[in-house]
Amino acid sequence: MARALGSGRAALVRCATAHPAVSIELATCERFAALESEWRDLVRRAAVTNAFLEPALVCAAAACSGRAIHVLLAWEAASCCADARLLGAWAFLVCRPSSGLPIPVLTSPVHDHAALGTPVIDGAFLLPVLDRFLKAIRDAPDLPKIVELHAVHRAGPMGKALQMACHALDIRVFHLDPRRRPCLDAAAPAVPMSRSRAKALRQKRRRLAEEGAVCLSQSTRPDDVAADLEAFLALEAAGWKGRGTRRGQAILRTPNLAAFFRAAVPALSASGLASISTLSVAGRPVALQLVLTSGRTAFTWKTAYDETRRACGPGLLLLEDVTASFQASRTLDLADSCNHRDDGYMAEFWSGRVDVGDAVFDVRPGRSPALCLVAGGALMQWRLKSLARALKARWLPRLRHIWLRAAKIGRAKAAGREMPVP
Repeated sequence: MARALGSGRAALVRCATAHPAVSIELATCERFAALESEWRDLVRRAAVTNAFLEPALVCAAAACSGRAIHVLLAWEAASCCADARLLGAWAFLVCRPSSGLPIPVLTSPVHDHAALGTPVIDGAFLLPVLDRFLKAIRDAPDLPKIVELHAVHRAGPMGKALQMACHALDIRVFHLDPRRRPCLDAAAPAVPMSRSRAKALRQKRRRLAEEGAVCLSQSTRPDDVAADLEAFLALEAAGWKGRGTRRGQAILRTPNLAAFFRAAVPALSASGLASISTLSVAGRPVALQLVLTSGRTAFTWKTAYDETRRACGPGLLLLEDVTASFQASRTLDLADSCNHRDDGYMAEFWSGRVDVGDAVFDVRPGRSPALCLVAGGALMQWRLKSLARALKARWLPRLRHIWLRAAKIGRAKAAGREMPVP
């Protein structure tokens, strides 16, 4: 590992020497939104695309959060002249860390519901641009020096470049919550599905068709997307996210959150970057999926389905149809599920995996007391969540079995029969 990092540091120095004219601009959201043509050109050259760094989404987050958002722009020039090429962009929100400690940090992505915090950088300039980004944060007098990244790539060119850049600048990085989420390679063959599972999906589709004609539609125009977004929000709020102790998780129950989606999604659709796929039965939506695109990558951002028809699996059927449309598309190379569960329902349809994780570091060399507090709080939060997930996975099935057994014994006693005790 040390040898690999040493060779990476040497590569960073060589690349920085080969591309010396990289300048950094600290811009506002409005300035970022005005660079539409430069941004589109960058997306075509990017090593990794990120729909959650689209200017329309960043501007919507700034308008609805009321907090400062700073955008770092890298240019291939000594100064940001009119004919310069945009080489990279990275947006940060100034806020408290996820642990809630009263310490200002730079956070990416800029919204809690954004699913990727990776910067968008020209693939030929990864190392020099990341080096300039980190130095720009370190030298900016008004920016916090502690950075908290969520869902950034841990592998591939981007993950390796970030690791090398931090190592070259003697930045200590705390890596947290590594996870793998399903992705779909549009050029790869479909995931082989067992005969029994395929048969079960056909049965669910026939059962759903008994209520009326089953139709799949996709809205792309801003007016249609805005209308379908309202249907999505209502369907999500009618489910478990809008009931009981988890009431606050429904988008519609939080005014600022609903305002963010109502601002961001139609604005993205105006540029052809957002669509909503709808599975309807007799003209009524039973499942909706919000999809964002950036470059040749699609992101299945949010899904909602009618829980009264859970037995028919409308969400599964919609995913099956959307998967088929992705594989038939000539404009997509990859689809990111934005789902952090490697064993969830999307893993059944998509065989690829994207390695992401969180990271906390101080752009200044060494360790600072504030960094230790922020990293310690994030580490404790991650371990508590991991423990809760492990306990749930281990004990919930057992408790469910005990409860079902007790209910069965109770029904048998009520009927005057005895049940053998296992």
